[in-house]
Amino acid sequence: MTSSFIPPDDSGSFFAAVKGQNGLKAKQPLLVLWGQKGTVGQLFDVLNLWRKYAANNAGYSLPCGHLIPEEDPQGLLNALNHFLRV
Repeated sequence: MTSSFIPPDDSGSFFAAVKGQNGLKAKQPLLVLWGQKGTVGQLFDVLNLWRKYAANNAGYSLPCGHLIPEEDPQGLLNALNHFLRV
């Protein structure tokens, strides 16, 4: 996982868990969404990838490319509304 954001070095933090440090997994619920037509959706098993970093994840692909908010705003809104209600 690459990112331009570098979180503080805190081995017990959420960021440490997401970075896979110390065998930790994030415990917070995580919604994982990706565009089915995008590169990520075509090349990776996205949920399986995130299971390495988060113990409580759920998600699915949306029928769009990489720019989910522009290409499927209603699908994104529906997913977020459902996730935040649960």
